[in-house]
Amino acid sequence: MLTNRCEIIVDRPAYQRALRGVIVDPGRCSVGRVRYRETNSGLELIIDDWQAPGSLPNAQLLPPLHSLAVLTSSLDPRINAESLSELLQLERSQLLVGFVLDPHDHSKLDVVVIHQGDRLCPTKIRFIGAGIFNVAAEKLTGSGQPPAGNGNGVGNKDGINATREFHSHRRSRTEGALGRQLYERFASMRLLVIGAGGGGSELARQLCSLNPAWIVTMDGDQVGPENLNALPHASEQDAWDRIPKVHALARVIHANQPDLRLSTVQRSIQQQAGADVLMKQRFDAVFTFIDNDAGRLVASWLCGRHHSHTVHVDVGTLIQFTLGGRRIMRADIRLFEPGRGCVACVPKMANLSRVMDTIAAPRGAMRRGKPRQWNASRAGSLLSLNAMAASLATDLFLSYLDGRIATSHWLRVRWPFGKLPLIRSHNVTGDPECRFCGHSR
Repeated sequence: MLTNRCEIIVDRPAYQRALRGVIVDPGRCSVGRVRYRETNSGLELIIDDWQAPGSLPNAQLLPPLHSLAVLTSSLDPRINAESLSELLQLERSQLLVGFVLDPHDHSKLDVVVIHQGDRLCPTKIRFIGAGIFNVAAEKLTGSGQPPAGNGNGVGNKDGINATREFHSHRRSRTEGALGRQLYERFASMRLLVIGAGGGGSELARQLCSLNPAWIVTMDGDQVGPENLNALPHASEQDAWDRIPKVHALARVIHANQPDLRLSTVQRSIQQQAGADVLMKQRFDAVFTFIDNDAGRLVASWLCGRHHSHTVHVDVGTLIQFTLGGRRIMRADIRLFEPGRGCVACVPKMANLSRVMDTIAAPRGAMRRGKPRQWNASRAGSLLSLNAMAASLATDLFLSYLDGRIATSHWLRVRWPFGKLPLIRSHNVTGDPECRFCGHSR
């Protein structure tokens, strides 16, 4: 059953362009497109494609089921969030998300959401795209939400103070390194990490150290003796018992961060139960650090197909030897905004038809072609290379979160034997004809 709560998701670059016009010319109006879906916690409203008609639109001239967002700022005190629906002549069947900026104090934003004649309470505004951040409801005027607090007064004062001091010390080094604003932005992130092997577990541990709001780890594999050197958190007994990799990882994270919200999924993203997690839950970013293209492609497609705001960060490493016996290590870290590239087209996936056969085949079915050994295309794996790639992936996402990287991006690492690693970094765009991401461009 639908509640009176909602979450607003705004495309930040488009919103900022509209906002500049409203600030420069009070009385001006911008109108955005609203798409919405019902979730267990209420409505999720996604706003983008801002246009500037100049004056407030007349809702009666719009389709009966139209949904619109209005951003305005006016020196006329009669134009405010309370009066906006009446000024627009909003029909009961229409949906309105109204933003009224204080013309004298631009830090004050009055927000109103009207759906089927009822006023909804926005619990949060999420600004997506480069520089993604969240605004809690208590920081909004007109949100109808009181400041958070338990109000029960339970607990010894000295104990509470000691706990606060403990957590203040705990976060001090990380917050100092990131800066308070970026630290708090990351603290609101909902993340999914697919892969809990040597690379995925290292990536998950680094992301957990930054204290996200929620992190889910997914892997259907179990710990084996061949994994132990790349999984320093796992024991030999774990390998004998063949415990799930996600459980071995969760155990060490919980020991270090007992208050962190961490969930595990002992499934592959290629299984329906694994795919359902990504289809039915909302994540700000999905990280893949796995050794098969089929899983990468499924995750990439689901990010673009079911979420208009979920960033996909794919990480891969490779160690090979040349004919002369020289070792070459490689790593590729790709960050994709929805509709702006995917693992199928940046670069073009060479074995796409084989990957599609793997995805379409029933679980346990025999594969086409000759059997391949695990080391047919790679010599092995090293924790040092995985840790480096995980660090670059974490920093790439932080750069995107902080707005220093504005769009899809690719880091390419080539580490020749006996030399320093070479890193190339550049923005990327997808193929408009890509069957997986081109439709949403």
